[in-house]
Amino acid sequence: MSYTLRTKAAILGLTGDNTTALISPQDLRDAIGTLFSSPGGLYTTAGASSQSFNNTYSLVTGWASFFSGAEGMTTLPANDYITPTVDGIYMAFLSLGIQATDGTTFTFQLRKGTSTDIDGGRFRIAGDASLVRNGSLFVPVSLLSTDNVGLYCTSGDVGGKSFTLVDGQFVLLRIS
Repeated sequence: MSYTLRTKAAILGLTGDNTTALISPQDLRDAIGTLFSSPGGLYTTAGASSQSFNNTYSLVTGWASFFSGAEGMTTLPANDYITPTVDGIYMAFLSLGIQATDGTTFTFQLRKGTSTDIDGGRFRIAGDASLVRNGSLFVPVSLLSTDNVGLYCTSGDVGGKSFTLVDGQFVLLRIS
């Protein structure tokens, strides 16, 4: 049987005190389905193609879908975004391994859309041509059902610097 994912306020509104026995089986399905909705995520393994970044932020590409068909989430690997289908508070989990062409330090930033930085969603990885360097973050974020969340990067270099995304996981999980 199907159910509808709802916000926390909508779920609380379904339960009431039930003195008039108005909680339907569908209300219970909606509540349980919402509470146990799946995360949405993107990943890459075995090295996506090399990407070049200059002194402005650009979208990190090369993700493959994962948790496809996740309830409450739309993963758009072709667009390199994750979009929630329900407003709420989400935990963003991100882990990357990159191999760069030189010692450039790359700055990564989670964003809603193309320009709204997510507070606490920034980290840096110093590149290395002979080693895979790693970075990660875990940050709560308030999202609307219309927010596309993507990972952006800059090298700070006008001429552009490159790295290969060797492996990475990017997951959103609704926590409230």
